[in-house]
Amino acid sequence: MSLLIVEGPDAAGKTTLIDCIEAQLKGHIQVYHHGAYLKESNIAHYYLQSICSALRRDSELVVMDRSWIAEPIYGEVMRNGNNRINKDERYMLEVAARLAGAKIVLCLPPFSVCEQKWSERLDREYPQKSEQLKGIYNGYQNEFQHWGNGLMHAMPWVHFDYTQTNNFKFAKALLTGIQK
Repeated sequence: MSLLIVEGPDAAGKTTLIDCIEAQLKGHIQVYHHGAYLKESNIAHYYLQSICSALRRDSELVVMDRSWIAEPIYGEVMRNGNNRINKDERYMLEVAARLAGAKIVLCLPPFSVCEQKWSERLDREYPQKSEQLKGIYNGYQNEFQHWGNGLMHAMPWVHFDYTQTNNFKFAKALLTGIQK
């Protein structure tokens, strides 16, 4: 595997986990932080760029901090249902990610933990209301509850809750599995 997709709602521990992975790989990692792309409607190319980096083996590991998986979840809550990744684009991205050997880490600690961390740094967060954060959190729960059904979503994934597992231990175990 050369592609790791780290998903989850705001304040779920994605960046902290990625920092732990970076510390262990000491420069042999390329991280793509995918933001909200607030003023754009055509965004699939951002995600494809990250996947292509993994396919080219630009580094030992390419990490995507969020991906197209987040788009329908955030679109439902933050943009009145506007999903900027259409079905064909999603299919193309998922096929390319599978070719890159993608694995997904869903960062999803208890909602109360996300909400507390989110409220401490509200000035840096996209959702500005607790109800929005809760909707996004629930969206991830629903999405991954059905993960693996059919051709779409055929990438392996693992749940990570930093309140239950140490970040560095999880990162080490994850990398051990990746580097086999």
